[in-house]
Amino acid sequence: MAQGWNDRVRAVTSQWRERLIPLSTGPHEIRAMDGLRAAAALSVLVYHALASTGARTVVFGHDVTWAWFYTESGVDLFFVLSGFLLFLPYARAMLQGRPLPGARQFYRRRALRILPAYWVCLAILVLIQLPTYASSMGIQNILAHVVLLHDDNPAFSRAIEGPFWTLAVEAQFYVVLPLFALCIARLVGATRSARRVILGICGVIVVALALRELDAVVAMLIPRWPPETAARANIALNFLTGAQGKYLEVFAVGMLCSVVYILAIEEHRWSRPQTLRAGSLLFLCSIGIYLVLAQAVIRLHNLILAPYYLALRPWDVATICGPLFLGVGYGALVLGVLLGSRAVRGPFEAAPLRFIGLISYSLYLWHEPILEAFTPHFAAAPLLLRDVGALAVGVFIAIPVAYMSYQLVERPFLRRRHRTSAQITSTAGLSIGATQPGAGA
Repeated sequence: MAQGWNDRVRAVTSQWRERLIPLSTGPHEIRAMDGLRAAAALSVLVYHALASTGARTVVFGHDVTWAWFYTESGVDLFFVLSGFLLFLPYARAMLQGRPLPGARQFYRRRALRILPAYWVCLAILVLIQLPTYASSMGIQNILAHVVLLHDDNPAFSRAIEGPFWTLAVEAQFYVVLPLFALCIARLVGATRSARRVILGICGVIVVALALRELDAVVAMLIPRWPPETAARANIALNFLTGAQGKYLEVFAVGMLCSVVYILAIEEHRWSRPQTLRAGSLLFLCSIGIYLVLAQAVIRLHNLILAPYYLALRPWDVATICGPLFLGVGYGALVLGVLLGSRAVRGPFEAAPLRFIGLISYSLYLWHEPILEAFTPHFAAAPLLLRDVGALAVGVFIAIPVAYMSYQLVERPFLRRRHRTSAQITSTAGLSIGATQPGAGA
């Protein structure tokens, strides 16, 4: 009887544990990626927490407040991670000579992952301030957000919640990714050539930089044009580049990283010592790039922090290539962690950081409105206490709210998404087994 009771207790405990712990990212999960997501989310949270208090940092009489503005670039790490994870199945298919994943299934999975939690958050924020949107412009703003086109209109880009602009950028990358993959696959053909895959991705980077340059040139010329021509040019720029660019070059850095990961980890093109050395070198390079860029941020007052600039000088490499510089630094970090030793990878695979990584999407959605709701209560406190209070709100309120959002909104759709993926994998396995000789052995 005691054994039966213990078995029931273990079964109940296991069920509750399964319900309370966030779901893994799937059958091909890369555990360290969850930690990297957490680093990106916490970076953005720190930025908004300090920005909400007007933090000012003085070291030896020098104002270095702009240094912590670098944490804002966590969004670029998110973009690199998206490019990596979303292009990974396409890269595998090209390098293994298999058909590309279907676009319809790709869009369905992305919709289940992104839209439910976003729409719930959007609806709550709109309802809280409903009178603000009781106008024709307000309704247009809401509709633009619903269909994730708000970043194509500077007036709407950050009008409901600041971080929402990145979701529009992500969604537009999702739209074009299958097309980019198809073009790169045509270039690769039946060769399975990694060099051709990399060449195709470099083509995406060139296109992205060309769009930023075009944006800068046209923006500089618009004041000289007739009003009607200028209006049409503005509409075209909003469509092509959005409020601050489409970040295709940053996503493409993640795509490049996925190819390197497959070659080094999945196909073992390099020996283990070579892979470890490459990972360590890339990790050190990422730190060096961060230090250089942090100095640039301090000196140029946030100029190359891409989310908040509009390139008006076509000859300025910093404004045109700033996002790419950040993307390369974060790409080196991602590969340094994934290819590096256990000492480098371990912290990103640790349970606490992975937990935050698994709920990072909801944390990203909810942290800013929560900070805006609570930080005004610290307005009369000394600056240091305001900063500590804002960070405490992020940790002790925003993270629990994000967990609730994950459990109530994200998790049901993620389970459905995982079931669909398992069915497709099972069907594909049966099909391969039926056609490949010796598969049943």
